[in-house]
Amino acid sequence: MRFSLLTTSSFTLSAYGTQPTRHDLVFPLIPVSDHVYGLTALTADGVSRTLRLETRTNDIFMSREDDGSVLTLPTANTGDQPVTIESASLHRMPLTSQTTVGILGLGRGSVFVNTLGSFMLLPEQSTGGARLIGSPENPAQYCFENQIAFVPTPSSKIEATVDLIFDNDLSHRNSRAGMFEFVIRTGIADDFVDPYIYHNIARIIESNPSRRIVSHGQQSLVEGCTEDLLNELPSLKYGIVPDGDFSISSDPVIDVVIAPEDYLELIAEGVCALRIQPRQNLNTLGMNFLSKLGVVFDYANRRLGFCDPL
Repeated sequence: MRFSLLTTSSFTLSAYGTQPTRHDLVFPLIPVSDHVYGLTALTADGVSRTLRLETRTNDIFMSREDDGSVLTLPTANTGDQPVTIESASLHRMPLTSQTTVGILGLGRGSVFVNTLGSFMLLPEQSTGGARLIGSPENPAQYCFENQIAFVPTPSSKIEATVDLIFDNDLSHRNSRAGMFEFVIRTGIADDFVDPYIYHNIARIIESNPSRRIVSHGQQSLVEGCTEDLLNELPSLKYGIVPDGDFSISSDPVIDVVIAPEDYLELIAEGVCALRIQPRQNLNTLGMNFLSKLGVVFDYANRRLGFCDPL
């Protein structure tokens, strides 16, 4: 993955000091399913539950069997005061085989967002894990060279051009797929892109008769996958533009380049998981995209921040 902040007048580039002025709330995240994270919560009767992070949902959902009078969200530092959620904000979900997993809504207007004001999703490059930073006063301290770019947007949606880059030639676009609106979702593992983008990648994969794409549940697998395939596939350059600047000729204010090894993951000998799926009219950037970036959700100021995480 390559990340670059482009100097234009259309966005805010913030460079902070290296030291925070106060102590941030840090919530350790745990894997819930493939590439999807959640955090641990305690019910009023002391039962530990895992809540899946979901930007699409505005509420907190828990199993019907839980005592929902209050929910406590412990932080990573034992000296911190835990965040508590009152019963009026909790909703019941039907019992399933996964009764230990609920949903923590991170959408605009959710009780969690209203409690913290803003939050930052931060991957940990060294461990492959992630953290959620609550109310970060100095989010740039978690970013490379202390820099973060904010793009104006009223929700968890962004608009971006998408270029297919071959042979790592980033000096020009090899093929501009178009301008698209993307919904950012933390509750899904893969990225869902316009069929044109997907079929260009699929065509290259299956140009060799020893390789084929097969469906396995909700996942796409590439059989006959080798390291040489990475040299044939294009990188995807997402050029994020300000909300409302919906033109294919728009100048991006942030470039995020997802390399082939970022969307094609070797999971067994000769088998790779393809982290890009086709979808018409509802392009979605899931945790495959988000796990490469530090992302600040600042709904109060109607903006999203992006940075290259430390």
